[in-house]
Amino acid sequence: NLNAQRPEPEVAPSVTFYTSMNAFEVRQGEGFRFQMDDISFSMPKMSLLQTRNLGVGQFFCNRSQQADLGFNCRQRHCQCSNVIQVPANQQVEFVISSLSQTPHPIHLHGYTFRVVGMGVLGEQKISQIEQIDKKTPLPRRAKGAPLKDSVQVPAFGYTILRFYSNSPGYWMFHCHISPHSENGMAAVVRVGEDVEMKMCPVSNCGLCSSVA
Repeated sequence: NLNAQRPEPEVAPSVTFYTSMNAFEVRQGEGFRFQMDDISFSMPKMSLLQTRNLGVGQFFCNRSQQADLGFNCRQRHCQCSNVIQVPANQQVEFVISSLSQTPHPIHLHGYTFRVVGMGVLGEQKISQIEQIDKKTPLPRRAKGAPLKDSVQVPAFGYTILRFYSNSPGYWMFHCHISPHSENGMAAVVRVGEDVEMKMCPVSNCGLCSSVA
């Protein structure tokens, strides 16, 4: 029982990430693709654990990288292997928002986390959640916060979670509604740098090595 475990002491996060969940109409009448951080996730061509020292930029992307390339992912459909870079051995906070009228259960592999905040801002305000939080911080209650590995993000609302990033590696982060995650509402949380991650076993390093 995760909730029966003793809550961690209140610790201010070292870094805060703002992550959104939404859907994008690819072409009028052709349906929607689900997204996190304005990106529809697609599986990488090789195991990310095998990209050590190969130059990560060619294997995955993120919102800031797409912006650096001149792409506005709220105006055009962006699809790639979305990876969120998180420092290792830090108190990490995620502010996750649903930009639509649909609530989404979110699940993080590899960790349990504390749910320190949750609320609804409404359709007009939710897209400005980062600016709102930085100007007037959203309510947070770290003391006695429940411990979870999955949690609901309310429609036009947000959920704030914290965890200590003491397990370097690549961890899936996705909506727990299968059709949503399979259709792009997912990302990978990359905890730490290559030197902080365990090496791929030599016997497995030749598997799936083609990036063609």
